[in-house]
Amino acid sequence: MNRIVAYIGEGNNDVKALNCSDIGFVMGIGTPIAKESCNLILKSNDIEGIVHAVEWGRNVYLNL
Repeated sequence: MNRIVAYIGEGNNDVKALNCSDIGFVMGIGTPIAKESCNLILKSNDIEGIVHAVEWGRNVYLNL
């Protein structure tokens, strides 16, 4: 179906979903295990940071 799955997590119970998703986001307060299994670690703990990360990612992708 050509869809991309993103997952936002921060705890040990989110590790499997972070590994299975196309891109995994972990907030700054996440556990070390979750941070190891994600693709992108956000320093801030607010959802707005994810919006900015996606916008920048799209810009980089389009420019490549």
